[in-house]
Amino acid sequence: MAVSGSDVAALYTLLSNSMNVDQRLRGPAEEALAQSESRPGFCSCLLELIMAKDLASQNDVRLMATLYFKNSVNRYWRHRRDSSGISNEEKTHLRQKLLLYLREENEQIAQMLAVLISKIARIDYPKEWPDIFMVLSQQLQSADVLASHRIFMILFRTLKELSTKRLTSDQRNFAEISSHFFDYSWHLWQSDMQTILHGFSSLSQSYNSNPDDQHHELYLTCERWLLCSKIIRQLIISGFQSDSKCFQEVRPVKEVSPVFLSALQSFLPYYSSFEKKYPKFWDFVKRACTKLMKILVAFQGRHPYSFGDKFVLSSVVDFCLNKITDPEQYVLSFEQFLIQCMMLLLSNALYPCHRYFVLTASDLEEWYHNSEAFHHEQDMIQWTEKLRPCAEALYIVLFENYSQLLGPVVVSLLQETMNNCPTSVTEITPVLLLKDAAYGAAAYVYYELSNYLSFKDWFNGALSLELSNEHPNLRIIHRKVAIILGQWVSEVKEDTKRPVYCALIRLLQGNDLSVRLAACRSLCLHIEDANFSDREFVDLLPICWDSCFKLFDEVQEFDSKVQVLNLISTLILHVSEVIPFAEKLVQFFQKVWEESSGESLLQIQLLVALKNFVVALGYQSPICYSILLPILENGININNPDELNLLEDSMLLWEATLSHAPSMVPQLLPNFSRLVDIMERSFDHLEVAVNIIEDYIILGGNDFLSMHAANIAKILDLVVGNVNDKGLLSVLPVIDILIQPAKVCVRELFRARLSIVDSSSLVVKFPLHNSAIAPIKWIFDNLERRSSRDGKTPRDAGILVGTAPNGDSTVGNFPCGDGDGKQNSPEAGAGTQARIPAPHPLATLPSHRIVAPHRAITLIASWRMGSLRGIEPCGEWGWGAMFPHGGERGWRQRRGANLRAGMGSRECFPMEVPPLISSTLQKLILICLSGGDDRDPSKTSVKASSAAILARLLVMNTNSLAQLASDPSTSLLLQTASIPVQENILLCLVDIWVDKVDNVSCIQKKTIGLALSIILTLRLPQVIDKLDQILSVCTSVILGGNSDLTEEESSLWLGHGLVVVDQVELCAFADLLSIDCDFSIG
Repeated sequence: MAVSGSDVAALYTLLSNSMNVDQRLRGPAEEALAQSESRPGFCSCLLELIMAKDLASQNDVRLMATLYFKNSVNRYWRHRRDSSGISNEEKTHLRQKLLLYLREENEQIAQMLAVLISKIARIDYPKEWPDIFMVLSQQLQSADVLASHRIFMILFRTLKELSTKRLTSDQRNFAEISSHFFDYSWHLWQSDMQTILHGFSSLSQSYNSNPDDQHHELYLTCERWLLCSKIIRQLIISGFQSDSKCFQEVRPVKEVSPVFLSALQSFLPYYSSFEKKYPKFWDFVKRACTKLMKILVAFQGRHPYSFGDKFVLSSVVDFCLNKITDPEQYVLSFEQFLIQCMMLLLSNALYPCHRYFVLTASDLEEWYHNSEAFHHEQDMIQWTEKLRPCAEALYIVLFENYSQLLGPVVVSLLQETMNNCPTSVTEITPVLLLKDAAYGAAAYVYYELSNYLSFKDWFNGALSLELSNEHPNLRIIHRKVAIILGQWVSEVKEDTKRPVYCALIRLLQGNDLSVRLAACRSLCLHIEDANFSDREFVDLLPICWDSCFKLFDEVQEFDSKVQVLNLISTLILHVSEVIPFAEKLVQFFQKVWEESSGESLLQIQLLVALKNFVVALGYQSPICYSILLPILENGININNPDELNLLEDSMLLWEATLSHAPSMVPQLLPNFSRLVDIMERSFDHLEVAVNIIEDYIILGGNDFLSMHAANIAKILDLVVGNVNDKGLLSVLPVIDILIQPAKVCVRELFRARLSIVDSSSLVVKFPLHNSAIAPIKWIFDNLERRSSRDGKTPRDAGILVGTAPNGDSTVGNFPCGDGDGKQNSPEAGAGTQARIPAPHPLATLPSHRIVAPHRAITLIASWRMGSLRGIEPCGEWGWGAMFPHGGERGWRQRRGANLRAGMGSRECFPMEVPPLISSTLQKLILICLSGGDDRDPSKTSVKASSAAILARLLVMNTNSLAQLASDPSTSLLLQTASIPVQENILLCLVDIWVDKVDNVSCIQKKTIGLALSIILTLRLPQVIDKLDQILSVCTSVILGGNSDLTEEESSLWLGHGLVVVDQVELCAFADLLSIDCDFSIG
């Protein structure tokens, strides 16, 4: 239902009640207003209420109406899917009415209306509102001072808004506005300048004791002139391309800058004369002088060549230099003006500015009353906002450019001040303050000054002696020494490290918070340094931890707590002895978390510290779970009010927790559902999320997968197809892990559980996937017929049928020797019962290589540092290990965690997983069969990796891929994507496997080779047509060796039945896992 003019009175009541302190009135009013915002006519009613003459005195209600008007424009002026928005007719009405209401007397409401008009202009100009500037210009001709001031306010806000648009067409429009509007604005500025100077002259000669209220029109002219100055700045800065890029002179810069400088010189004398007599005009002079200097600095930065004209630059620089080096008394108190003068000189790096380093009486008083606040003001504030930091920045630039000239001068000054003020002086005198300033000058330029000053001599001869005097007044020097020790960290050599560490720890224990915080920052710089000596620092750790905890308790400022927590986090990350202090750190983190409620920046620093703590604890990280898990659960909750600030660091903490967990704890399992919520909102944390998923799969095993299989499927379906190639490449390994039970089970099993024992051999038994026997035999038949090279068959090599490659006797194609006589034992004839054919004579191969397929193979291999006692069945595929008692060393999990011996197997669901992620697998088929990767390496990598995953699926679960390829929904997906499929989808994948086999890793090549061997069993005419290509790939895989393997891959290959023995290494054709250890024939 639309809002009409008759609702203005009701709207006024709602607005009035929305400001009522009584919640019973305010709550319903706010709710009613919120419901009315999207209704047609709401903004028109608000504008009528704002413009109502009978409500002119009700400024609070009108201001609230303006606020709702602005918010409605922001939300509904653009058309949105979920809202009808504001109609075009109402927009036209609002634009016309806004430009007719230009004499608003209330300054706040006028400001809000100007902002509101600028927001509309940003959207509608020039297409829907082409005449806005023409209408405003016409009204300026007949406007009084108040109306013209409001018009200039609107112009300034609108031009500022339009100048931020970055499209070429928008910038071209703004340049056109500048060319038409500059001359008019400039003439009005000059006219107002003459009026203001004449008025100021009259004021200075007036003896009226209370004249401010009698010169309202002159004050409005001043404000209009100031707005006009801002408009001219906007037109010149944004309306002309930078002359540093186009090398074309910007005429207005040369025309305006000298006049601005003249205006500055005219205004400055009134800064002192108006301060007490005319406070309003004194404030205007202060703002005008600062603004004019800022505009000149902006001109120099945007148009340096035009500003560098001899009639501009020289006069401006002379003026600034004179005000800095020889200022009038009243200018010394005008800090903002001096800062802008320094900034202009800083851009030129021409003139020194050392006199501003010395602490003033007000600085010392501030330090005495609040040393903590003083530290942050001096140490952390933006240099553009304070006089001394700005002078320091200017000095640093000058020194960097003229170090050869200034280096000896600074060293001489330093020596002179130390001689004039020895370490025994305790009274705060100008000499001591000058020494403090000289120390500061040396601290800021450590890199260049180190060529002229030996830090070791300086520290031993002066700085360490300064710290021996503990008089309270010398906190001034102690703070500067702490800063020096941090800044000169790169010059602290081995023989000086220990004394410097001790000095900083001593300063950290002092009484003055400013000194202690300076020492805290410097100590952090030393610990972060690449040459940090843990050996020299380790015995200082107990007192360092206690000092940090004590300092955190004593400081009050938020920045101070963050700084101390950062030092603690850095200590945890870099020192070796953390576990002995774990209990204290857990108590400290618990306290910090309880005190940091609502302080997201402090909580972020705490999350970083906790992550470092978990990494430092390693497999002992569960000792901190009592504090870590509740904090983690809070941080990954997207409904948390501070979620935007905490989520990134919470995700990293989550990853570290899983990576260094010795086992999965029940409290971590439910948290995985949070990852679904996070990924549904955005993919900003995709890389970390993938690592978390992998950790859960590997660490959680069956318990995790039985609980969260659907969530994993949901995440994969959400990600695949909706992220770029880089994102896809990061998530594909997760799919790969899910469809290969052997790799997850055995590789992690071996890495986590193998222990060193005294026996000299490792026995590994594994079965061959049934579907692979016949095709491998068929390949060997074809290879034998097609090969013409000399080589040896097993019989030629002296290996009898029924003999394993290592020479052990076999029963039913199984190795003998376990002797348990159980159902699946070789003695029971399991191989014969399974009707596995006897080993087939193999293709001829080079004489140094012997290849033999078996249903199960016993490998006797030597371990570099020891070996296993034996093997026992484990898991659906028969993988497993019997762990020795008392082994001290174990293999660490891939992501760094130590898994406890005796944990359950790490197998996935080879039969259940593919149906759960069928939608994701269909998308992989779509990726494989889509084109567009010929000239795009990233797309080629994605397609090749996806093809390798589908090949692995065929090997691990042939029926699943066949069903997926024949599913009508797969064909429909391909048709929707306009991908023509002329033949069976599975046969299309064969072409992809053949085409992309050279774009995958060695292990993926073997997977593709085995998949192609399975395809050969189909005996279809289409397969026969591709026979040469398939056999070529299979041959290259078999004969290609392992020359392109990484060290990890080449150390040991175990596969599903084809074992290659080549000089002291074991290779498998269809290898689906790799183990980080080297094996040789036993």
